[in-house]
Amino acid sequence: MNHISPFDIVFEDEEENEKHVVQPDIVIICDKGKITDEGYKGYS
Repeated sequence: MNHISPFDIVFEDEEENEKHVVQPDIVIICDKGKITDEGYKGYS
């Protein structure tokens, strides 16, 4: 699976109810189940 830049990595902090988005130069995805239409969703 290939994605072309920009590719968003979304970190959600559920305790603080905040969302942070970054666009790294290189990404290695280990859990394909976290890829959404918005990008990759992770939790901080």
